[in-house]
Amino acid sequence: MSQKTLLIIDDDQELRENLAEILESEGYKTLTAYNGVDGLSLLGEHPIDLILLDLKIPGIPGMEVLKNVKQNNPAVKVIVITGRPMNWHLEDSGEFSEKDEKELAQSDAIINKPFKIPFLLDTIKTILEK
Repeated sequence: MSQKTLLIIDDDQELRENLAEILESEGYKTLTAYNGVDGLSLLGEHPIDLILLDLKIPGIPGMEVLKNVKQNNPAVKVIVITGRPMNWHLEDSGEFSEKDEKELAQSDAIINKPFKIPFLLDTIKTILEK
């Protein structure tokens, strides 16, 4: 099996660094980005197998990054990692709109922060095996 490349897009530097270290110890190659602009740039420059994507990031928001990835790189798997409760809505109405739900449904998984590392690793492995 060839080494899989994972891109972590999150504005939390400590989380990015910790995840990169853990994932590399599991045999993955990792790239990291602070914001949506840098994340999409890295996606254009490197073959990426899976993206760990925070929704609330500077520049291009996570929902727009997800939409872009699925339109332009449909083979790339995306796990949304978010600190927002699943009833969060961009317009603060308390719920996702139908449009938000359709966009989120394009992701391969959604994981709420805080999460347990073994759960994240199992989710990544399962999605990459699909």
